[in-house]
Amino acid sequence: MAPIVVCMVGLVVMIALTQTLDVREGRWWKIAVSLPLILLITAPFSSGLGLLNGVALILSISFLGFIWSGTISCYASGLLLRILHGDANVSAGHIPDFQFARARIDDGDFEDAIKLTLHELEKNPNNYEGLMLLARLYFQMHRPDEALKQIEAILQNPDTTPEQIERATAAKIECLNELNRRGIKTK
Repeated sequence: MAPIVVCMVGLVVMIALTQTLDVREGRWWKIAVSLPLILLITAPFSSGLGLLNGVALILSISFLGFIWSGTISCYASGLLLRILHGDANVSAGHIPDFQFARARIDDGDFEDAIKLTLHELEKNPNNYEGLMLLARLYFQMHRPDEALKQIEAILQNPDTTPEQIERATAAKIECLNELNRRGIKTK
């Protein structure tokens, strides 16, 4: 197989391997460094394997192993965990955790972030952090009326602290201003 084809296949595989949030950090530099190494590894097979090419092959494979060791160990340990305990990615806790929703926000996937936030809010529908996150998402998606509903839920909650009320009130004013700017009347 031509070295360029192998590099393209390698690129697709490396991007697929780094889709998981746990191994996403630093993926572009890993890919940028790995592609020339893959080219170095495949080149000797098309031109014959001499002593110098053999040394380059061994060093390139070793360096690739070093670069991708974190990703490989993440998948290996995850596989071992699934074998021993079943699916470890299933959220079984009773405390809402919005880290995956925030990661989706960082990726610009607001719809998925809303789904994840709503899923976590099922654990505690009055959770201030989740309701504010949901309000912010709706506001960023130009849906201030839905954001306002989340803010009202915060303001109606008797367990809301004064600081939270202050932040929610500021967000409510921002939503009302946006609705007024659009000429939409609130109920």
